[in-house]
Amino acid sequence: MEFNIDTFHPFVLNIGLAQHNADWNWKNVSSPFARLYYVIEGSAKIILPDHTVSLRKGYMYFIPAFTSHSYECTSSFTHYYAHIYEDPQAKYLFLEDWVLPEEIQGDTLELSIFQELYSLNPTMKLSKSDPSTYDNSSTLASNLLKNKQRPLYNKMISRGIIYQLLAPFFKTAHLKSTVTDDRVKRAITYIRNHISDELCIDKVAETLCVSKNP
Repeated sequence: MEFNIDTFHPFVLNIGLAQHNADWNWKNVSSPFARLYYVIEGSAKIILPDHTVSLRKGYMYFIPAFTSHSYECTSSFTHYYAHIYEDPQAKYLFLEDWVLPEEIQGDTLELSIFQELYSLNPTMKLSKSDPSTYDNSSTLASNLLKNKQRPLYNKMISRGIIYQLLAPFFKTAHLKSTVTDDRVKRAITYIRNHISDELCIDKVAETLCVSKNP
């Protein structure tokens, strides 16, 4: 399968600097957008379904969209965060079709451009770190509208920064296994195109005229 980088259009939903003191503890988080972190100080943990990642100072971390995970923070912890969204109408979704490493060592370049991305978008920081306050359909729609209403210069610089921040992760990335079952392809496409709707397995199965049972 060929991928054209020109079709990769990431949107910045949120960007900010978060400072915590044993209060970054959320369970069973799963979102329609990817998360990118740069750790400034302290330590914390991200608990994934099959292993736990210890977040370290000076490292960047990538959490794919729709990845169920929890956070554990027992002391002071400071990090930059960016929530990155891809248009589900796109033919290819880069961040969903590739397996990226979850951790890479950062340097002064990544830190400086993370800072620049934040300074360009001061209104896109989270007011609260609780995922329930921002990880919902109405807030997603609002953030996408806010993204599209930014000046062209701002959007161009921001997208370039996201490319720079993600590029190191693609050095060792690899494609996911290709889905060959047409029913699965259609289900994935439907979910992507209706991500802001109230979805359930019965509705998806009925719309695609397939059985919800294996």
